[in-house]
Amino acid sequence: MIERVDVGALYPERRLFLDIVSGQAAASRWLPGDEAVRARREASAPASAELVRSLCDYHRPLTDSPETFEHIDALGEPGTLCVVAGQQAGFLGGALLTAHKIISAIRAANEIGRALNARVVPVFWLASEDHDLDEIRRVRYVDENGDLRTASFDWSGRGRPIEAMPSGPAAEAAKAVRAALGLSDPVWSAFQPEAGDD
Repeated sequence: MIERVDVGALYPERRLFLDIVSGQAAASRWLPGDEAVRARREASAPASAELVRSLCDYHRPLTDSPETFEHIDALGEPGTLCVVAGQQAGFLGGALLTAHKIISAIRAANEIGRALNARVVPVFWLASEDHDLDEIRRVRYVDENGDLRTASFDWSGRGRPIEAMPSGPAAEAAKAVRAALGLSDPVWSAFQPEAGDD
């Protein structure tokens, strides 16, 4: 199993990117240093109490994670920084790229927070206003025989924002994945849309 792929093998033509990730001074001089980040942090205003309250209200039905609400509260404190990432939501969680972006935002927030001795909150937004159905309408999985399978769905509203799509088309395709993988109810409930979801 491959656990790590060298970025030089993935992006051999991206010299600036490779120089930055390898810590080359010639590339790093273009990035803001610790002092510039500290100055920007001191000049930034915290999120309004109304925004913090709205975020708490939005997340309350979704999670009971204390860490989520600690992060939201921190947005209202002076000096809090954010690492922001995002992706259009995909069928059954989407491509591995989405999970990688989420984990990278969390890790970057932790590392930057330690380096600057500051509160840094990871923020991940779902690009539900996106309209690229082809990007999100399929998922690949390995069945019980070890064969690679694809489950997909279509939607008559193609071209409209994904946030307007009812859950029905995806829910039907998801049933096929559940049957193929033999997922139990506790596992499945994390992914199963409810009637009326979009």
